[in-house]
Amino acid sequence: MDQSYFQNAPNLFRTLYKSGMDNILDRTGQKFGISVTGIMGVNCSSYMEIYERNNSFTTILTLTMFRILNMVDEKGKEILKNIVVNPTLDREHVKKELSKNIKSKSEKLKEIEIEQSKNRKNKETTFNKIKQICNTTPKITQQKISITQRITIKELLIDSSVENILNNEKEILLILDNAKIHHAEDVKIASKILNIELMYLPEYSPDLQPIEDLWKIIKSVAYLKDYENLDELIWIVTEEFYNHVSSSSLYGGWIDEFMRN
Repeated sequence: MDQSYFQNAPNLFRTLYKSGMDNILDRTGQKFGISVTGIMGVNCSSYMEIYERNNSFTTILTLTMFRILNMVDEKGKEILKNIVVNPTLDREHVKKELSKNIKSKSEKLKEIEIEQSKNRKNKETTFNKIKQICNTTPKITQQKISITQRITIKELLIDSSVENILNNEKEILLILDNAKIHHAEDVKIASKILNIELMYLPEYSPDLQPIEDLWKIIKSVAYLKDYENLDELIWIVTEEFYNHVSSSSLYGGWIDEFMRN
């Protein structure tokens, strides 16, 4: 399993000018970036997902999906599918739940009014108190959303009745690079539940990871494509991934060199 980042490289450093007006800036090219998680097994089973950013939650989600793709027991497969589509993992649902812990605008204003009434003669104290009230109001960040999703999916896996079924499934050996999120404790817990053994590559050894060649192919195609927005970039990356992921040229040599010796 590997994670990669894509962007429209041709526009990164290109500045466009109107004809005959070399010193007058017309516009700079926009850049779009996407994070991609990919799994490529020697049996050509594969799973790819595109995220706003890579994190422990998306890694656990990917592991769960890969287990679903390689399961025999239909009952267990259905249980895991229900976990993946559980509404409590939905980003908007998580945002809504987190917002319940944030003070409303009226509550904030009320606190400010109270502080003003307490310190009418000391404007500096009033200002500092108001500033403190505003700064202590928590924000719903992507990190908080991801942490909540990670905790939720781990709890769903632990509470599920799929563990005994998974113990009877063939163990999956999954090769990963050394991204920090791959070493997260929650990822290791989830992999154990899913009966997936994680094997980490040595540092700085992309040649040992066959999917790196796939990213190289996709990026070479994306670099030459002309696209206007993020959706078009996602479509290009997705299409090229599934066009090439089953190509024997990507994993044939890797098997000969690293698996048969």
